[in-house]
Amino acid sequence: REVVLEEHGMPSNHSQYMWFVCVYTVLFTKYRLHHLGHRGETIWKLISVLLSLSCAGMMSYSRVYLQYHTVPQVVWGSVIGGCAAIVWFLITQFLLTPWFPTISNWRI
Repeated sequence: REVVLEEHGMPSNHSQYMWFVCVYTVLFTKYRLHHLGHRGETIWKLISVLLSLSCAGMMSYSRVYLQYHTVPQVVWGSVIGGCAAIVWFLITQFLLTPWFPTISNWRI
């Protein structure tokens, strides 16, 4: 089957967005959520990570299946979105988080 290439380009914006959210959710869940530390929390974390990965994977598959994008367009969108999520997580973790107590005490 031919791929319909009318308005959709390289890389897939849907893929970028979904994999950004997915990778950021996985990183946030792994490194920032440490509240209770019991088995229920571990199961909840696992479910949220698997749900996030499943949604991103299904969306990527659907973009190719519905012939909006080619496989390389979706793969590059995934790579760009995932890399952007890692960079943003590192910025928030190491640059913005230390400033949070100061910012939260500002008088507005």
